[in-house]
Amino acid sequence: MSLRDVLEAIKNGPTPQNEETAKFQIIAPVLQGLGWNPFSGTEVLYEHRVETAKGSGRVDIALQDQGHTVAHIEAKAPGHDLDRYAKQAVGYGFDEGVDICALTTGLEWQLYLPRANRPHKDRLFATLRLGHDRIDQLAEDLETFLGKENLVSGRSERRAKEVLEARRQAHHLNTKLPEIWQRMVDGPDGKLVELFIERAYEELNLRPAPEQVQAVLRGSKVPTVAPSDPTPPSAPPQRPKQDPLERQPKRRSPKRGAKIVAYELWDERHEVSTWKGLLVGVAEALYQQHGQGFADRILDLQGRKNPYASRSEDDVVAPKLVGASGIYLHTNLSSAAIKRRAMELLELFGYSAEDLRIETRTD
Repeated sequence: MSLRDVLEAIKNGPTPQNEETAKFQIIAPVLQGLGWNPFSGTEVLYEHRVETAKGSGRVDIALQDQGHTVAHIEAKAPGHDLDRYAKQAVGYGFDEGVDICALTTGLEWQLYLPRANRPHKDRLFATLRLGHDRIDQLAEDLETFLGKENLVSGRSERRAKEVLEARRQAHHLNTKLPEIWQRMVDGPDGKLVELFIERAYEELNLRPAPEQVQAVLRGSKVPTVAPSDPTPPSAPPQRPKQDPLERQPKRRSPKRGAKIVAYELWDERHEVSTWKGLLVGVAEALYQQHGQGFADRILDLQGRKNPYASRSEDDVVAPKLVGASGIYLHTNLSSAAIKRRAMELLELFGYSAEDLRIETRTD
């Protein structure tokens, strides 16, 4: 009778009432289907004595090949909580140095790697249930881990180690991935915000502001956001071609009390109403040119007291977000300092400070 036939017969047969019945009604036929001779007296040993550091103990069933024990099986009556017996079973397996030990009611099998370097409960690598798993899959798993040929050759242990490591990694990811996602949502990463904006534009033909996306990710109400400076370069105001040069003072520093009207960068004019708008506008233009490389480079700039920029708005004073980059600028600066900072940013990215022209007026 094949192992599949044995399992089908067990599934459709009566449930054993106690441990001894389980051994001979279920476990012995399963072992026979796995290539072991449960009646030889040399391959399948019952009430096998194990020497331990504290004396000795007995294992219900030991599987041996040429006098070498390769696996232990502890049998319990159906309905018992197998977890209660795991520590002892794993301990006996470790003391005798077997490859695999199993706890079973015949209907449920818990398989352990007793010599794995971790707490006993974390040495469990598989749980097989006759009433839950498909017969084909159950037969395959039992053959893989308790089949005579696989156990004797060492393949069972090697495969069990692979499964145990996969379980460990899955558990680690199950714990850590939600934490990573929560951090991304609580303090949205620039890449995530940018991806969200692009997807919204594709589906809605609307481009939300970064702070609106951040609100969604944090589970907050989407705020109303007024258009931000600078004016998009796609709709520049009409002007005479030479107008900025006529209005632009030739010296680099504006007059004391001068108010900014607009700036020209790379031959494109942008109207702004504040000096902060100039700094943010230059930074956003650099971000558009350099993408993800923008963040890495701008974070290299550090002031004597405060950073020029940070991924956290708490690290800078009067923070202003640069597009969808996830970078916040320090903008609590005088007009002269903002002009110097804007030129420093251009030079940092390999451009000339002469690329920037500033139009001001005095009241």
